[in-house]
Amino acid sequence: MNHNMELLSRYLDQPLLLSEEGSRFLSFLGSSKLNREPTDFLKQAMIEQGVADVSLLRFGMDSEYKPYPMTEAGIAVLTVNGTLEANSNWYGNYWTGYEAIESRFAYAMHDPDVRGIALTINSHGGEAAGCFECADLIASHRGEKPIRALVKHSAYSAAYAVATGADMIAGTPSAGLGSIGVIVAHADQSKMMERIGIDVTLIHAGSHKADGNPFEPLPEAVRERIQTRVDALYATFVKTVAQNRNIKESVVKGTDAGTFQIQEAIELGLADKEQTVGDFFQEFEDDLRKPNSRGMSAMASNTPDQAAAQVAAQAAAQAAAQPTIDVAKLQADSALAERTRIESIMNCEEAKDRTKLASHVALKTNMSLEDAKTVLAAAAGEAPAPAPRAGKNPLENAMDQEGDADLGAGGDTGAAEQSAAQKLFAGLNQKRAK
Repeated sequence: MNHNMELLSRYLDQPLLLSEEGSRFLSFLGSSKLNREPTDFLKQAMIEQGVADVSLLRFGMDSEYKPYPMTEAGIAVLTVNGTLEANSNWYGNYWTGYEAIESRFAYAMHDPDVRGIALTINSHGGEAAGCFECADLIASHRGEKPIRALVKHSAYSAAYAVATGADMIAGTPSAGLGSIGVIVAHADQSKMMERIGIDVTLIHAGSHKADGNPFEPLPEAVRERIQTRVDALYATFVKTVAQNRNIKESVVKGTDAGTFQIQEAIELGLADKEQTVGDFFQEFEDDLRKPNSRGMSAMASNTPDQAAAQVAAQAAAQAAAQPTIDVAKLQADSALAERTRIESIMNCEEAKDRTKLASHVALKTNMSLEDAKTVLAAAAGEAPAPAPRAGKNPLENAMDQEGDADLGAGGDTGAAEQSAAQKLFAGLNQKRAK
């Protein structure tokens, strides 16, 4: 299969995101040149693409090699040129693979030398497959490093979708943008085959297996199935642009897949500013040299109200992430724990004949249950209260229960003569002090 036939198999009967100008490429593929060698145009393209070693274009290459040029201020320049292709890591003047965009973008995001990323775009679009995944990848890294897109000449259809992933879109004075739509080309070759005397018989299993084949006119039912697929891709395209550019889907649909010069695109919200190539890079570098510079996304930069709303949303998210302290619950839990401690000490086995000491330990100290048991076990049991004597008044009976004061040899209250329990208390306090 020559190269033209390979391209034909990729683009016919497949959803494409191409501008009207880009669709002319299909007429070239359908010409009589299909049975000849590749044209000089394609030969030159193949030579240019073949100069580079494809292994160097993949993410994970030698650390000394960078797959993009860089400015002195640390801007990595990622080119997006020509027809955009799925499942391709090639890039050059005439076509660019979505994987080539993604791999270079990923490399730049992880490259410590890169402070910002510039997508320079000159493309009429390409395949639908892989396009929105590429745009989503770029948009998902907003805020990590500044990402800006410059439309040097054209960013139509798939190329415009990729551009919307950037924080900001600028266009040169001659730039064209838009063509937000989907197209499928079906080639009915039945009359040509009849004219040259070839009858093609399709033998297949499955009623839809031969849908859209080029050897018979396209049935209306098959056309409707293809239209359903086109409509679904169009809805995805519209949603991607609306989200990335922060504009209403009705505005995107209202463009009717038209193409616009840069000033018209700015008025519609499809772009942010008109700049020459020099002005674009000068402003980008100046912004990067500012202290604490960060990329400004289109969602945050359209209006002051939107910027304020974004700041408020971020503050609310941060507040929601902070743990909430239930003070009332903490107080209730603390009170329950204290009641449990007191009851456990008062009702433990060691407190049975030491109720006064147990009461003191439970109510006057913060001693744990285990420490309280140790103290109570070491203390002497309390003498039972004497029975009231007949003939004495209540005051005398109360004095009998209290007992005589323990006076030491020096006539004091016996403070120097500590009981075993007092000594144990002192030892525990010294241990805690350490």
